[in-house]
Amino acid sequence: MTSISRTRLKRLWFVCLTALVAFISPTDSILAADQGTILVAVKDSPSDVLYTVNPVTGEYKKFFDFTNHPKDDTGSILSPRVSPDGKLILFHSNNSYIWGPAFNNLFSINGRGGNRNQITPGAHSGQWMQGTGVVTGKVFIPATSGGERVAVNALVYLEGMDPVYTDTSGNFRIENAPTGARWLVAYYPGATQYFDCASVNVIPGTTTGPLTLSIAPSGFMTSRANFEQPIYYDGRVYHLPNAGLANLTIKYTDLAGEHGPTTVYATQMDTCFADVHTYDVGSKTGKLLFVNYQNGCNNQEYHSGIYTADKDGNNLQIIYNMAANTSTYTGWPPNGIFTGDFQILWNWQETRFAIRGPYYIEGNKYHAIHIFSADGIMLSSAWGDTTSQYLYLHGWSPDGNWLLYSQKEGPSAPSSLHKIRVQENGRFDMSSDVTIFSSTFINGATWGPTLTSPSFCWPLLIPSFAERLPKGKG
Repeated sequence: MTSISRTRLKRLWFVCLTALVAFISPTDSILAADQGTILVAVKDSPSDVLYTVNPVTGEYKKFFDFTNHPKDDTGSILSPRVSPDGKLILFHSNNSYIWGPAFNNLFSINGRGGNRNQITPGAHSGQWMQGTGVVTGKVFIPATSGGERVAVNALVYLEGMDPVYTDTSGNFRIENAPTGARWLVAYYPGATQYFDCASVNVIPGTTTGPLTLSIAPSGFMTSRANFEQPIYYDGRVYHLPNAGLANLTIKYTDLAGEHGPTTVYATQMDTCFADVHTYDVGSKTGKLLFVNYQNGCNNQEYHSGIYTADKDGNNLQIIYNMAANTSTYTGWPPNGIFTGDFQILWNWQETRFAIRGPYYIEGNKYHAIHIFSADGIMLSSAWGDTTSQYLYLHGWSPDGNWLLYSQKEGPSAPSSLHKIRVQENGRFDMSSDVTIFSSTFINGATWGPTLTSPSFCWPLLIPSFAERLPKGKG
């Protein structure tokens, strides 16, 4: 491991003027006059709230929440990101998750906080032209002992259609179905947190099925899909499609959800558990940056590192092999070993990146932030004051000189949001650390260019049958 001097992230606490915010000093002379916009998603009920924050003055304003949603005014706001031109903000959320077989879906709003667009599972849900396809099937409930039984009066819906219910024999039939690949979901009668789902391809003039779906109050939630961490580049919406076990691929779709998802990277499966822990997409060239890590897997090191690839997933290179780090410390784990739960972020110039993750020092695990050059040279590191202090990365300033991060004293504790200057040599300027928010439950944050009003908009697309679906977390 590259020898680095140990530095600790300092905490400069400001007096909270409200329960929400501690202001940035308006006399911050290091930042330039225009340093873009910081966005902070604050946990709230029934909907998280997204705020804009001026990086220089500390002025904050409410920017977006789901309270005016006509069908579902609840929802989280997670992993917010600003497009390179400042015209779009993307995030993932569990808002309206009852409409499809995913816990979280991808959303976009414009630079004024309007034109909410649900990108996944498809922007045309409930608005497709009716086709001539027919979907049939039967729903069963597995029994813990004896034989299975049919599910009577189970809610079944095909994406883009009004729901139907199974008959006394457990059968269902959906006519005039929209054509193409669609989600089919069946819910347990009276308990919509349990379900089974399948992807079907509806062909005009033909009958698809009969299909068999099996639902029981024992599991299916763990295998439900997630669409997470959207990043916009050149018309593409990159994301991680978590299938309930791990992120094994990086994919992209488009803002309208009409094309894709297209896989740009898939982990190489072998005898070990492989996982794409984190990723980013460069704002200048679309260069992919990601961590694929296998811990203690029969001495296999192929996935243990930081990788780059072009925007299409070609020219794959490992630029930092985490498994190759050694030190003079003879205890276990060795100094410098990385362990899971990473975050990684390009700066806007794609000249360096930051990575956050658990990091071992003399046998103790700290949450650490490391600065790397674009070619994988570690430039500096900093970690929390204690092993119980959690650190999270959120973004770089548009000029690439400042890093936005948060910290908290335990997994359930409130957070404080900070900015800290990164010098030209890649080292932290510890004296520059400033608290933006404190004692706040932060669900996500980002730092992007100044928000602008887009020259286009995307329609709000909501399934027509949503008001008749039962509310629940299924």
